[in-house]
Amino acid sequence: MPYINTPDFDGVGTQEGFGDLVTQGYFLPKLETKGVMIGVGYNLTVPTAGSNDYTGSGKWSLGPGFIYFNLQTPGFQWGVLNYSSFSFADNDTGQDTHRSHVSSTSIQPLAIWHFDQGWYVGTPDVPQTYNFNTEHWMTQLGARAGKVMKLDKQPVNLFGQITYNSEDHDNEISPEWTFKINLTFLFPT
Repeated sequence: MPYINTPDFDGVGTQEGFGDLVTQGYFLPKLETKGVMIGVGYNLTVPTAGSNDYTGSGKWSLGPGFIYFNLQTPGFQWGVLNYSSFSFADNDTGQDTHRSHVSSTSIQPLAIWHFDQGWYVGTPDVPQTYNFNTEHWMTQLGARAGKVMKLDKQPVNLFGQITYNSEDHDNEISPEWTFKINLTFLFPT
């Protein structure tokens, strides 16, 4: 669940608080083709940001998802993740009915190059999103670098990334640059 802290925007000030909780699940059947994964699933948004207009949508949203991932080239993985989100209910607070309905689709290209000792570089974990309401794309370009390693006996994925938002939309607040540091605990089966 993200915690968001924005810079001091003109007319808005600094905003901070929890963002919406987004969960995705995919069914990936075992295929005859070795090294290829194809799956279908869902994208669910729970409006945990409450009434904060700048950290969440204020809407319950649900949509379909699709993933293709190719592992056939040693040291290189590539694919695409596509998911959509359509609002179906307002947040319980009753204060969020003024917000626009969610109607979007996101496409995230995946490319990861692996090196020795768990190091890797790749595309950022940020999708390119089309908003059906505003008919605009939110495109972000960038890169990430990381390492899969162990902290004591626990496998983890530690990475940093930088992205540049190339779009400047009227009446929308969005960052020009985004920096992210992420630590993910891994539980292999």
